[in-house]
Amino acid sequence: MSPRLGSSAIEGDLRPDPSIALGAHEVTVVEMASAYGTLAASGIRVEPTLVDRITNTENRTLFDHRPSVRQVVSPTKAFEVVQIMRQVVNRGAGRRVRAMGFDRPVAGKTGTTNDNTDAWFSGFTPELVASVWVGFDDRKRHRLVDQNGVQITGSSGAAPIWTTFMHQAVAEAPPAEFSMPAGMSQQEIEPTTGLAARILPDSLNLTHRPVRLALVDTVRANTWEDVRRFEEQSGRPLIDSVLERARPVLLTP
Repeated sequence: MSPRLGSSAIEGDLRPDPSIALGAHEVTVVEMASAYGTLAASGIRVEPTLVDRITNTENRTLFDHRPSVRQVVSPTKAFEVVQIMRQVVNRGAGRRVRAMGFDRPVAGKTGTTNDNTDAWFSGFTPELVASVWVGFDDRKRHRLVDQNGVQITGSSGAAPIWTTFMHQAVAEAPPAEFSMPAGMSQQEIEPTTGLAARILPDSLNLTHRPVRLALVDTVRANTWEDVRRFEEQSGRPLIDSVLERARPVLLTP
């Protein structure tokens, strides 16, 4: 998946280790921006380039870049990931973007390596993708700290740089929304249980606002009736275990 999204330079070195989801393998800033751009473009991979066109003194075109364009991820799968990454900015470790007044639709992800050696923030609006890395390029371990000796993270170090750039980069572009692809529909979900938000009993003491998620049309969020039917058939108290697991990690709006 990673090479298909845009990390072609590490394709030969990418091993299926359990730590791969934590970012244990090296990538470049260009590769990260390219991969995120694939998600932003509904799963369409566009080869990045530094030179778009070359003309001579007579304004005659000597070179005109023709990008390679491929659909590498289905639009619905890409949009599902975009929805998750939007919550990073709205509720998670990327909240610094909102705190700095950037109110456009954004999807992104922070990243901080062991011992605060590297700090990342990569993200995109519907118009533009950008990736920021803060660190040293000598392949040695340097703990990143600010002028007060506080450790720098993706949220505190890279996200503010990204936000400052994006404020200016998209200032003249009209605001746009991420477009939901065909074959998906909006459903209201109760975030603690993951159940459809309608007709949930007051006895659950759920206090968090429902969230709207786009799900593929063949998927229906489970209802309270579905849970009770499962409990009766299996003899397992499903909803109690769901609440017990979910509440400690829930990020409230």
